[in-house]
Amino acid sequence: MFDRDRLTRQVQAGQEYQLGGGGAQGLVRRVATPPTFGLDLVTPRCLERLGRALGGSGSLRPVLNVGSGARLNESMRRLGSDVLSRTIHVDVSPRFDLVDLVADADRSWPIRSGSVDAVIASAMLHHLREPHTFSEQVHRVLAPGGWLFVTAPMLQPQMEDFDCTRWTLEGLRRLFAGLEVVELGPTAGPATVFGRVLMEFLAVVTSLPDHRLWGPARSLWGWLFWPIKHLDLLLLRHPRSHVLASAVYMLARKPT
Repeated sequence: MFDRDRLTRQVQAGQEYQLGGGGAQGLVRRVATPPTFGLDLVTPRCLERLGRALGGSGSLRPVLNVGSGARLNESMRRLGSDVLSRTIHVDVSPRFDLVDLVADADRSWPIRSGSVDAVIASAMLHHLREPHTFSEQVHRVLAPGGWLFVTAPMLQPQMEDFDCTRWTLEGLRRLFAGLEVVELGPTAGPATVFGRVLMEFLAVVTSLPDHRLWGPARSLWGWLFWPIKHLDLLLLRHPRSHVLASAVYMLARKPT
């Protein structure tokens, strides 16, 4: 059941839903997991812009956070507590505490047409088997003037979980044709691509003698190379940085 009071208390307290992991086991997991590759300065800015637009609209229609996962992403706080209080977190997994609505994102959604002010889909598009069905559902549920914010991987190694597609800027534009593009560009650039590919390559090379060493080797190289991502602060200023983007984004609106 969608508990708005619970979410409001969470935002005010500055807490996140997390999967377990305290004590020694949690420490080992954190050491074995390198920091995130990719310096995403775009998502917080776009969500803050979206929060201002929705907060000043006077509308009480809900916002959908599709593919929400297990915990509230820190960037989502940029929407502001008023918008978060009417955000419905959607995911295919029923085991996540954060999820308000269990639904398959690339099937028909149990949501009335034209009833939603915004759809947020962060780093989930590559998991979809039928991305065009997802696009159709976005068009259907958005109210006139409603917003879409979507991010997707472009040049990234295949992920361990269900991973189907990669997206370019033109691919996003075509997938959501009919929406008015407000912003379109890379969220992470060439430095992130270089660091991630180097990590994965060296993990394979150094674990050739014993394939069981792949996981520890990947963690080691990840810790060594993750600072490379900060070069994107400079590289993303280049007008051709999008051809080597690690991930891309689009902020768009449904015509009124």
